[in-house]
Formats: sequence, C-alpha cells, structure tokens
Amino acid sequence: MGAWAENSGAGGNSGAAYVFQRDQGGTNNWGEVTKLIASDSQLQDHFGYSVAISGNTVLVGARQSFVEGNTGAAYVFQRDQGGSDNWGEVTKLTGSDAETDRQFGWSVAVNNDTAIVVALVPGAAYVFQRNQGGTDNWGEVKKLTGSGAQFSDEFGISLALDADTAVVGSWRHDAAGDDAGAAYIFSRDHGGTNNWGEVTKLTASDAEQQDHFGIGVAVSGDRALVGAHEKLGFNVGVAYVYERNEGGVDGWGEVKTLTASDAQTNDAFGWSVALSDDIAVVGAITEDGSGPVGFSSGAAYVFDLQLPKSTPLPPPIGGFALDSDLRSLPLETAAPHSAPSTVIVAAIAAAACLVTAGGVAWHARRRRRSP
Repeated sequence: MGAWAENSGAGGNSGAAYVFQRDQGGTNNWGEVTKLIASDSQLQDHFGYSVAISGNTVLVGARQSFVEGNTGAAYVFQRDQGGSDNWGEVTKLTGSDAETDRQFGWSVAVNNDTAIVVALVPGAAYVFQRNQGGTDNWGEVKKLTGSGAQFSDEFGISLALDADTAVVGSWRHDAAGDDAGAAYIFSRDHGGTNNWGEVTKLTASDAEQQDHFGIGVAVSGDRALVGAHEKLGFNVGVAYVYERNEGGVDGWGEVKTLTASDAQTNDAFGWSVALSDDIAVVGAITEDGSGPVGFSSGAAYVFDLQLPKSTPLPPPIGGFALDSDLRSLPLETAAPHSAPSTVIVAAIAAAACLVTAGGVAWHARRRRRSP
C-alpha cells in the first residue's frame, strides 16, 4: 500500500509503501511485514503514489522523483533481496527519454517478469523486462503510445497488466466526443515477438462527451473492464465489460455493462475497477452510503460476470472506494465455480479494508492502517 505523503524518508511528501502479508502475526491476520522507502529519497518525491505487486516483486511509483528535474521514477523491490524475507530495492526505473515534469510513475503495473510505468505527461507507458540487458536487470523494451492520442487525452491515467495483455486508459480522449474517453489494449507479441503492439482502441458503444471512459481499467485473462464514472449524466457512472475474440479474432468486443443497483447522481461509479476471472469490483468513490456511513463516503460493488443480470451481488461494500484490487485466492465455500475470496479496497482518509467472501455476500473483515 502506498503512502505518498509520508514524511519519514527525506521529509515532506517523500513517501513510503507498506507490505502486508496474510498470517503475519496470527492466522488470517494481515500483518505489516516491512515499510519501503527509496534509497535516494528526497522531499516531494511522492514515492508510493502508485504501487503494484506480483509474487515476490513490488513496484513503487514516485511521480516527482528528481531525475533530470522532477521527471519521476519507479523502484523495484524483491523479497529476499539482502536477506531472507527482506524486501530490498534492486533497481530504479526511468524512461529512456526522461524529461522534466513527466510524472513518470503516475501508474505502475507488474506481472511476473514484466513491469509497465506510465508517464502521464504527455502520455506514454514504458515496458520493462527482467533480465533485459543482463541477469536481473530490468531493461526497457518498448514505449507505448495510443493511436490518435493527443497531449490532453491523459493516456495512462489508468493501467492494468495481466500476463501478455496490457490495458491503458485515456479518459479525456475525444474520438467519440469531447472527453468521452478511450482505452487501449496492447499485446506482447502483437506485430512481432516482444513487440507490445496496439491490438485495439476501446470506446463505449453508447459513448457521449464527458463520459470519461477509461478512468479505471482492469484485465484478467480474456476479459477487460473499463469504468466511465460520469456516464448517465451527473457522475452516475457505468462500467463496461469486454472479451477477447468477441466479434472476431482479437476483437475485444463489448459484452456487458455494469451499473449500481442503487445508482444515484454524483456516485462516480466506475472510478476504480478490479477484475479476477468472473468476479468484478467497481468503486463508486462519492456514493453516499446509508446509516452512519455518511455523505460521499464511497462504496464498492461486487459482480459475478457469469450471472445473466448485470447487478451487483448483495450487499455493496460501504464506506470506501478510492481504489481496489482483487487477488485470486481459493474460495472455501460451496461456490459453483472458482473465484477470488479477498478484495482490498482503499479509502484515502481512513485505511485499506480487507473484504472476504461468504456465499454471495461480501463482508468487511478488517481495516488495515499503517502505524
């Protein structure tokens, strides 16, 4: 979990990231294992602005790290680097064409031996590969840009990576109307081995101006999920499901739309999205909740994409929805198909909350706050 305004490194907003592990400190307890700080931490680095984890590798973005003048950086940490169970820094990543104020590190993703880092200004995503250029060296292999993308489109506002597929959001893309938005799908071997070519550009079938399609993206296997938090007017929001080979080979056709069962104006449903196999989670960052939860407290909605209806499984997870992540873990219930059993949902003013599955209901189990 990132804490980009944390001050214990070099001081003001230098940032930190925290690693938690299941069963640390007791069965099913999510205990803090370590606190990560950049080896060259400086004021206003915003280290922890974005974070990602895959296996024993952690990637942390520092969008204002001083490299050629606040261009930004990303740091790779590895378990057992420097000792058993020690999460040690192994390298610092920067773009091959680094320039001042690029915000490199705005979004990050890592999957196995591949890492992707976004530089939001003017909009590019850089692909790095482990062992590229030497053993354990994380070398840059490709710079991704979207076809037809303009400076103001904010290509890279959101990012997702699964195996050989990457999805990049561009929420202010104008092809389907002013700020209607788009999302781009890239594949590792599209156009050649390790080429990371653009497969398609996604836009909503009912696209309208100011939808901001692409504010959140997720990918899992042959499915992609894209949020449009201003769709339906006044920030109601919709999320769109796409499947590979729908409408032709590599067609990535739209197959379903997801909406909140209690949708209201200014909920911003679709601000964040997560996807694992048949389970989707959609965040509504300013949903008002009910009872003591409060105004604009936020909520997250869980969907089973195998069900015929596009309504969430009851009940929505209330009180937080800034960001979310799904982990594919064994589900110890009599479920008809395998599914993830843990969701991590973040709240910017409170803490992260672990949510576990029980039948079709999802329950807030534990709030996790760093000391």
